[in-house]
Amino acid sequence: MPFAPLQTLNRAAERLADALADPRRGARTALALIVVYGLLWWAYAVIAKSSQSIHFDMGEIFAWSLQPAFGYPKHPPFGVWLVTAWFTVFPRADWAYYLLSTACVGAALWFVWLIAAEFVSGHKRAAALFLLAFTPGFNFLALKYNPNALLVPVWAGATWLFLRSWRERTALAGALAGLGAAVAMLSKYWSIFLILGFAVAVLADRRRAAYFRSPAPYAAVAAGALAIAPNIVSLVNYDFQPFTYAMTHEVASFAPVLRKIANYLSGIFYLAGAIVVLALACRPKLADWRDMLWPREADRRFIAVALWTAFFAPIAVALGTRTELDALWTVSSWALLPALFMSSPGIAISRRAAGAIIVAAYGVALLALAAAPAAALLALRKGVDNSQVYFSLVAHEVDRLWPTVSDQPLRYVAGPQGLAWGCTFYCRDEPRALPDFSHREAPWIDLGDMARAGFVGLCVAGDTRCLADVRRLAAGNPGVREETVTLRRSAFGVAGAPHSFAIVLVPPRR
Repeated sequence: MPFAPLQTLNRAAERLADALADPRRGARTALALIVVYGLLWWAYAVIAKSSQSIHFDMGEIFAWSLQPAFGYPKHPPFGVWLVTAWFTVFPRADWAYYLLSTACVGAALWFVWLIAAEFVSGHKRAAALFLLAFTPGFNFLALKYNPNALLVPVWAGATWLFLRSWRERTALAGALAGLGAAVAMLSKYWSIFLILGFAVAVLADRRRAAYFRSPAPYAAVAAGALAIAPNIVSLVNYDFQPFTYAMTHEVASFAPVLRKIANYLSGIFYLAGAIVVLALACRPKLADWRDMLWPREADRRFIAVALWTAFFAPIAVALGTRTELDALWTVSSWALLPALFMSSPGIAISRRAAGAIIVAAYGVALLALAAAPAAALLALRKGVDNSQVYFSLVAHEVDRLWPTVSDQPLRYVAGPQGLAWGCTFYCRDEPRALPDFSHREAPWIDLGDMARAGFVGLCVAGDTRCLADVRRLAAGNPGVREETVTLRRSAFGVAGAPHSFAIVLVPPRR
């Protein structure tokens, strides 16, 4: 029979749905499914991005990881610490970095499962596990490791710990919730909205008095404050530079703010795939949609208040401070959504529909994997911002040329942000980067030591301003050499467009 393989696949998926519904087998089945899901998207990333180098955000975080600290010029340190630990175990390679990205996706799905398992039973657990797999925040967008992508698992984990503290009300549960909130803040200060959501949910609930009579909230505040205290010291030392960086999104009038708020709210469209899957699998009525968004039961209302407060509060702040918002900043908000939606009493899902959701989630991943070579070739043909296609090729040329002027390891590299950070990741000696020739971007670099130890300056060929900055830094060094290299990347036997770069070799001063 022509449809026999599909029928076999559906039966296997329905058995997996049964396992997810079984309280004894559910957790280990979910974990196995998440690992496979993550590996599929990791394979996609390795192939689809084989025609380019790592994103410059990833290069920036890696460059920071070479300088251990409790804070950095733009963001708090947890994402950097995670990269430091990761590359202590794994080699410095693109595939390893993408594995970290997909591990974060897997962690996020695991916490989504843990949250949903407290509210959802039966075959609805399959939908709860995979609902967010139909959103780009749990696949495509998450492959670029940066603070926004890191918030997806971190917010999910912090939310699970908070719900435990609310339910158990012990000092230990409270302390763990406080640590979870601190990790969220140490990942990105945007997490203040997550914590605000927690606080409003507690204060709006009639059971708040019992919670405040328990040790949980006080243990949470104490543990969170202790965990974040070193970063506060770092913020003071940086003169609150990360907040200054955030305020660079400030605009002069309300019209751009309103446009950016509309852009932020458009982040809801990232949920379009999940909503379509939910509608097809469960066929909710209008009353069911209302209940999913704003339930009546106390426990479900509690998580709804936390979710919608964290989502909508940034709009009030944007209006008050005239700062911009971005749709990408919504992707971390949805860890509670599967629990909230699938726990609605009016929502029912059959064994067959649960199996179909599992098949569809993996089907999307497999289709993406099949299209990965085409995605790689498209990026090669159209190019990527910030010379990203060429980072590794430029670094190879730096490794080839530096020994011609010095027998010492290369300690520093300067140039536009992407090229400088990319060279740090790909160059043999892991040189410290001075991005955009700005000491403000890398305050740990001693410019005097850099002049004595020598460095490499990188520019796109013909960028006279960049070359002038390099020559200014190299002034007085008689051994300076300038080389122009023309590089061309290829993938699957197809060559991309050639691009030229100036490499300025500034040897150590004797």
